[in-house]
Amino acid sequence: MSQASQISTQGIHHVSINVKDVDAAIEFYVGVLNLELLTRPDLGFPGAWIQAGGQEIHLLGIDSGPPVKEQHFAFDARFKPQHPKQPPPLWASRPNPEF
Repeated sequence: MSQASQISTQGIHHVSINVKDVDAAIEFYVGVLNLELLTRPDLGFPGAWIQAGGQEIHLLGIDSGPPVKEQHFAFDARFKPQHPKQPPPLWASRPNPEF
């Protein structure tokens, strides 16, 4: 039996994102997108782990230079029903270059 036939991939466990400002990234992912901040071991550099549905986002406080434009990931997100007097949510149409 080939090694490939013995593997059953279940999905993506996590994606890692290099960020310049870990606290600002946490504010966005946890404060704006309402994701859950997880406990992260000390790996010798700043970072955070965040739960996003069945997957995780690993924020790495490592500056790796300008991001490659073609690399990305996307969320499938829904807005919760609003109170009638609450203003509609604001959308960001472009990524924030500060992250």
